[in-house]
Amino acid sequence: MSGSIVALLLLVRIGWCETKITQHGITWAFNSDYTVGQYANGDYWLVGPVTIVGIDPPSTEAAGRTMNGSMVNPSPTLGTTQGYDTSIPYSTYLSSLNVALDVSPSNPIVIPNGSSLVSTISFVTPVGNDYLRSAEVLTVLDTAPPDGSFRPPYSGTYKTILFNSSDMDYSLLQSLPAVPDTPLLSEVERMFERVWLDHVPNFMGRLFHPSENMPDYGADMAEEVSIGALMLNLDFTNEEKETLLVRYVQLGIDLWGIATNGGKENWVANGGHASGRKFPILFAGLILGDPEMSNVGFETEISFGEDEQTYLGQPTAGYPEGKPLWGQDCGQASYYYDLCVNNSYTSGAKDCRDPEGLVDGCGDGYRECCTSHTWVGFCLATRMLGAVDLWNHPALFGYVDRWMTEVNNPDYTDHFIRNMWDSYGLFYRFYTGVEAWGLYR
Repeated sequence: MSGSIVALLLLVRIGWCETKITQHGITWAFNSDYTVGQYANGDYWLVGPVTIVGIDPPSTEAAGRTMNGSMVNPSPTLGTTQGYDTSIPYSTYLSSLNVALDVSPSNPIVIPNGSSLVSTISFVTPVGNDYLRSAEVLTVLDTAPPDGSFRPPYSGTYKTILFNSSDMDYSLLQSLPAVPDTPLLSEVERMFERVWLDHVPNFMGRLFHPSENMPDYGADMAEEVSIGALMLNLDFTNEEKETLLVRYVQLGIDLWGIATNGGKENWVANGGHASGRKFPILFAGLILGDPEMSNVGFETEISFGEDEQTYLGQPTAGYPEGKPLWGQDCGQASYYYDLCVNNSYTSGAKDCRDPEGLVDGCGDGYRECCTSHTWVGFCLATRMLGAVDLWNHPALFGYVDRWMTEVNNPDYTDHFIRNMWDSYGLFYRFYTGVEAWGLYR
């Protein structure tokens, strides 16, 4: 049995009693013994309601700044209103949302059943976009969940246990030989070890992404999503895949919780910020056999950046149903959003609808740096799963094919992802019957 599986089995324990819990540098202290346990991914649950008498590191106000805050059931309906840290820009800090403020034995807090407590550690000195260093989730339930349960989403108030690691269908995954530049499995497991805190919408969300848990920028998140998806389709044994698969599925469950708890517009197209959230949801639905998540492509009210940045243009001889193109439907031109007219534009980097597609100078910046190459891996994995029809946006897959055959700039594409495409992209492009849409006739 692999070391990663042994580690996972050691983490996932049946309920026991504790007066405090520590996870990745955050400690919750209680007023007495409570029954606690761990979900399949290692996050803790506790049978409550629970009285917390201390959280370390503490959340206190000093020199005009409050940091290390905790929120209960953080929701995208709050927008950028938050209780984590007063120094985070483009946001409104409310002390009433920070349940960790000045918690002590003489000033305890009671977390009711059906709650997710999200506690954070702030950077003492923020650097760049990094304000939160770490975040962890403690879930308070009325009864102990079955062994092997997945944690319910941290966002929103619905905490019913719906899924178990025993539900995972490994038969949907491929078992392909590794390619050059394949990363270590342990490195990719670490990408998804901790919660991805993503309930704050649009570009402001990157300021809330804990640096030890996840990348701050959506493009880098999408690239890690692509790497994880492809790794799960390599020829590791099911036992070797288990840790990564559990953590990856948990990400999908959390993202679905955000989308269904007021976050339908969290990932509206905006440069590189909004990519990579759709695939983990669809993937989790397929692996767990949950039709709500696996049909996310038909939830047209939910915005996903990669879909809103790809579309079918005018039919051509090679593309009778429309040429797959890149471009945002920006609404109006501005410094960042310039409409490409007659193959020319001025200063913007996020072009509005480009009727020609891949025109030099029209939106090259964001098309190259921050979007196209990050989609390649999870689009290939979607084909491996035979789930392109469930994605329900063929323009994305047609555009990725154009990107990899007409451009495929090695300066932007991750080497592992590019090597997976070079080895398997052509086969899965036709194996899944995508040409039936007319994009490749």
